[in-house]
Amino acid sequence: MTRQNGFSLLEVAVATGLLGVAMVGILGSIGSSVTAVGTAREYDTAALIARSRMNELLTARPLPLGTTMGDRYSDGSGWEAIARPTEGFGPDGSGRQLVRISLAVWWDSGGDRKEIHLEGYRRPEGRQ
Repeated sequence: MTRQNGFSLLEVAVATGLLGVAMVGILGSIGSSVTAVGTAREYDTAALIARSRMNELLTARPLPLGTTMGDRYSDGSGWEAIARPTEGFGPDGSGRQLVRISLAVWWDSGGDRKEIHLEGYRRPEGRQ
């Protein structure tokens, strides 16, 4: 009997099966990674919008107190903020009035409503 080089049909079938299992695992992890990147992008965009709106509110003159401000967009997202006077305490124990700004940004993510919240403080108008 002469020896022939090559692979048997059984060896090829086993190698193909192992390669198939490995590909399913790799493709599954790629799908999860794409989903995670999309979610991170949504949160990043919402954080940028929230920070921009908060900066506008912190510098707005005049800032309406006790009035809900905001906007809703056609894609189901939006923002809402309210500014209220509050009392703060300085390092020397003296009471100083501050304005507390509470801001919420929301969006629709695959049928679920997601939100992030920010709070900021500033001096009322006319006080330095």
